[in-house]
Amino acid sequence: MGESHSSTRLTVFIENGEFVLMDVEGDAGLPPGAPDPRTLSVMSTTWLTAGVNAAVISSNFDVHTADVVVEVWSGEPPVDPIPQSDLSEAIFTSSSGTITFDEITGTDEDYPEINLGLPGDYRIRVIRRCLRSEDPTTLVAEFDGLESLCIQLWRL
Repeated sequence: MGESHSSTRLTVFIENGEFVLMDVEGDAGLPPGAPDPRTLSVMSTTWLTAGVNAAVISSNFDVHTADVVVEVWSGEPPVDPIPQSDLSEAIFTSSSGTITFDEITGTDEDYPEINLGLPGDYRIRVIRRCLRSEDPTTLVAEFDGLESLCIQLWRL
């Protein structure tokens, strides 16, 4: 069982139903021949797809903001069952050891950098919890609080 090293809370803007957790080196840290991190979701049928320098996390909703907690652990954290939640895991490789968030269309949101500790391979676990239903008659600006996400990372 691991110990928590850090916990970062933030609000992420989700557009086109997904957002990207990305290494700060982005494309510059990719090995030759590695796919563009932003195309990961096209290559998968799951709601969490991870690879070198990126993890694409899909949402149950199109455009909204979500509360996100990113936890960095020394080893595998305990699984805390949360009602009405989905859980998925994958392998994420960080070329720099520092990550941030990126939006699909690359708007100018300023997200904090999160230090993982070292470059290398990490297990990423995402727990996605639906908080309420989307009302199709609601204005886009009111699409807040539809879901929350807990992202846990630990070195392999």
